[in-house]
Parts: sequence; C-alpha cells; structure tokens
Amino acid sequence: MDRRRHSGYSGVMRHEVGIRDLRNSLSRWIEKVRAGDQVVVTDHGKPVAMLSPASVEEPARTVEEHLARLEARGQLIRGTGEAWRPTKPLHVPGVDISGAIDEDREERV
Repeated sequence: MDRRRHSGYSGVMRHEVGIRDLRNSLSRWIEKVRAGDQVVVTDHGKPVAMLSPASVEEPARTVEEHLARLEARGQLIRGTGEAWRPTKPLHVPGVDISGAIDEDREERV
C-alpha cells in the first residue's frame, strides 16, 4: 500500500510502504528514491526506516560554504549586514499608553 504525502516546504514526495510490500517490489521503490522521493518503511503501520536519495554533495568545510550553498539553492536570503535598531518609544500627547495596555489586559481576564 502506497500512502503519498508532500514533505514540508521542500516539495519532496514522501511514500509509506510496509515491509512485505517493499520486499515484493523493491525495484519500484528504489526508482522512486532515485527520482528524489523519500520512502518510509513501516512495520504494522509504525515507521521503522526511511529510504532517501544518497547525497552526492561533499559536506561543506566552512560555515560560509554551507551558507553559500543554501543561498544558491534558494533556501537562504542573506541579510544586509545592517544592525537592527529599535525605534523610539511612541509618545502620544495626552494618552496614557501604559494605562491603556493595563486596561486591555484586564478586559481579557
């Protein structure tokens, strides 16, 4: 029995297959893995193993190399390098902001 699911945001197709079905049609499941899909092997409905494509990419040697690879695959957008600076506190003449917040919190209780 083949149950298919999309796996998260990566778009990878994930299949579930019982041990007996896997044994009887291993070539079919290996073709799915070669195509980039993942196959979760179950025993009485409980996951026991996962088949996924072998990584052909060498591990990154540095953090910079890893970040560059993520950026190249579109999985990372780097920041501008500018530090985040908090805005100045809001001051509205004639309005007690703290009192309004306290009042709002009391209404929620």
